[in-house]
Amino acid sequence: MAQSPAPTTSPAAAPAPIKPVVGESLERDIVVDTATVRAVFTNRGARIKQWLLKTYRDDAGQPVNWCQAISLPTSRSRSRCALTRAD
Repeated sequence: MAQSPAPTTSPAAAPAPIKPVVGESLERDIVVDTATVRAVFTNRGARIKQWLLKTYRDDAGQPVNWCQAISLPTSRSRSRCALTRAD
C-alpha cells in the first residue's frame, strides 16, 4: 500500500497591525438640513447643538429651536433638548 505524503502545514497568517483611532483635532459642526428640520451636531460625541423646527415659529416669527445650549460651571457646554410651549 502506498503512503500518502505528510500533510503540509502553512505558517499562521500574521494578524493585521492595529491602527489607532484618530479623531479630528478641532471641533467642528455637522449640519443636517431638511425641509422641516435643521440639526447641528458637534464631532465631539455627536452632541446636538441646535435643532430648528422650520415649520414651527416662535413669537418673533423665527423657527423654534428645540435644543438650547447651556453652560456648565466646568466650562464645558451641553445641550438640553426639550420642547417647551408658552401658554
